[in-house]
Amino acid sequence: MKCSKCDTDLTQEDEFCPECGTKVEKEKPQKEEKKHIEKEPHKKKKYLKEIIFSKKWIWIISVIVLLVIITIAAYNFTPRCGDGKITQGEDCSSCPKDVKCKSDETCQNGKCVSFCGNGNCDSNENKCSCPQDCGVCSGSTGTCKEYYCSGTNCATRTKDNCCGNGKCELGEICSTCEVDCGSCGIFSINEGYSNTRITAFGSNKFSIKGNNEVGVAIPTLTIPVSFIKEARGVTFSYSCIDISKEIYLYSKLDPRLTGTSKDVSIQGYWGSGSASTFILTNRDDFGSEIEYISKGNARALLFFFVLPDYSLDMDCKIDVTSTEPPFRDKKDFNVIYTP
Repeated sequence: MKCSKCDTDLTQEDEFCPECGTKVEKEKPQKEEKKHIEKEPHKKKKYLKEIIFSKKWIWIISVIVLLVIITIAAYNFTPRCGDGKITQGEDCSSCPKDVKCKSDETCQNGKCVSFCGNGNCDSNENKCSCPQDCGVCSGSTGTCKEYYCSGTNCATRTKDNCCGNGKCELGEICSTCEVDCGSCGIFSINEGYSNTRITAFGSNKFSIKGNNEVGVAIPTLTIPVSFIKEARGVTFSYSCIDISKEIYLYSKLDPRLTGTSKDVSIQGYWGSGSASTFILTNRDDFGSEIEYISKGNARALLFFFVLPDYSLDMDCKIDVTSTEPPFRDKKDFNVIYTP
């Protein structure tokens, strides 16, 4: 160290220059690290790099910590299924953990609704959609009316085969259902009679002797129907059954009534009788429906066609019905056919 004025060498202990007396201005002590850096410039650069590098990592770590905090906060505050809270967009279908239906409800299309069978007739149920809870359609309807479900609503309808429904149906006659079939006395079915091929024996019993020779008349059973009053729309039907031979004959409505079973067939027609006015709907002489008849008789004709060597014991029935006035009568008879 030298004097700043006379350039005399000085020691560390000198406070004044021994030559000129100038006060020695000592340099302030520097930190060891700075002296070390000033003496070694290459180490200064390295030190600066270490400082910059350490600050960089501090920023990186800070950013990471901040992102973690944001993520945790977002997770905690973002609605999610299973968090025990019902939030917008959640329903019993998308999140049953949060949106729970009651014990008497079920989830349908995202909504909790009462289900049929829970013992309660709820607002979305009625007697047709859920009779288990709401009961069945019932009430006072009269003899021939009944309740039924029309879609989801209770309604009434007229019963079939019920005396009092305004229709004279199969199984009803004037004596059993006057309100539908009219009072007895419009017409009556009389005892049938035979020709040369059919023999009557006993009440409503007939025997047919088979004969298929050319020129021999077809066995024909004539059943007279006596009209006490004029009538319109008069039809008849028949059936003949031999269970042992599995013969089941039922008339089919056409210009002639035809029933065929195996090798046996019957044809039926209306034939005129003693009535002064007799008009058929579909034929001049024979047909299946009388359009109009005055008082008097008409004939129901049954023609039997049976193959040779056949023996039959048939229980038959004829049923006659008019539409105006409404009336019905029937008669049972037996036909035995021998070869």
